[in-house]
Amino acid sequence: MSRRALARVAFVIAVVAGTLLVLSGKSASTASPQSRLATDLYPLYPGAQWGEVQPATSPDFGTVELVESLPFDNITDIASVTAPYTQYYDQKLTQAGWTRDRSREAGGPGAELAVYTKGDQFIVVLFSSVFHIHSPDAPAQCPCDTTLTLMSGTQTGRTIAQVQASRAYADHAVGFSIALPTLLASSSNDLLFSVDPSYEYTEKGPGQSIPGVKFTIPKSLASGTNLAPDTYLSVEHLPKGAACDASAFLADPGATSHPLREGAVSYSVASSTGAGVGNRYEEWVYARTGTDPCIAVRYFIHYAAIENFPPGAVREFDHASLLQTFDAIRRTLRVAQ
Repeated sequence: MSRRALARVAFVIAVVAGTLLVLSGKSASTASPQSRLATDLYPLYPGAQWGEVQPATSPDFGTVELVESLPFDNITDIASVTAPYTQYYDQKLTQAGWTRDRSREAGGPGAELAVYTKGDQFIVVLFSSVFHIHSPDAPAQCPCDTTLTLMSGTQTGRTIAQVQASRAYADHAVGFSIALPTLLASSSNDLLFSVDPSYEYTEKGPGQSIPGVKFTIPKSLASGTNLAPDTYLSVEHLPKGAACDASAFLADPGATSHPLREGAVSYSVASSTGAGVGNRYEEWVYARTGTDPCIAVRYFIHYAAIENFPPGAVREFDHASLLQTFDAIRRTLRVAQ
């Protein structure tokens, strides 16, 4: 693999996954003949021509093995190339006992990264694209050159728990902690969740604000799509002694809640939707039953109506994937009460 190709892989990984920030490796001429990916990746996806497997290093995962496909040049439909590839490995790895870690994956224009784990092993399935058409006032457009990449390794440097701890936020006064799929930034950032510890939910009106901490999505998650970059997940709490009902966190007076149990954790769940001037709003609240003060996780999803854009101007964001990411974050909430 050329240094330029390896640099492109490193950049794409940095863009779509905050934990794998930098990769450095050897050229194909110096790669070890013993270099080999995780066994369950074989046979390699047959719809691509693959290069040589090469060693590389990651600050989070230590030594890894990596391979790139030859680029698919001048394509006009990225999904026609990438969908069979990602489906091939999702089915293959799931059947082999690997677990997809949705909290550590993300995507951007023409790029996507999925992470699978089994014990202390991990596999990364990703693709990246180079767009031929660029405009200062419009999203990049195909024709594109798209490259498929596979990476695997064993956690030999920082442990998974240590990596997760570096992405955690704790409020000892209220008594909770929560982990994000990227490191945290103190301001809006292309690659990282930004944290606002002075956030208050004010939609209920004067004198009814709800304090909490807000984690706004990385700009890269919204780039090139109809998803608004002010979309966020927050952790909020009511005054001590207040009933722990999710509807109390919503401005909609008609909102009703229902119980939900996930393993040993019980929630009161409520949601609401809104619209205005081509914008759409969704709110989901998961209040942890039995906490006092009542602690809840809010998903605030803001997006523009896709039908208001010219065909092909933006991609419709992956609603299901965003909810899965937020769900994965919510499940890391730990309450010390």
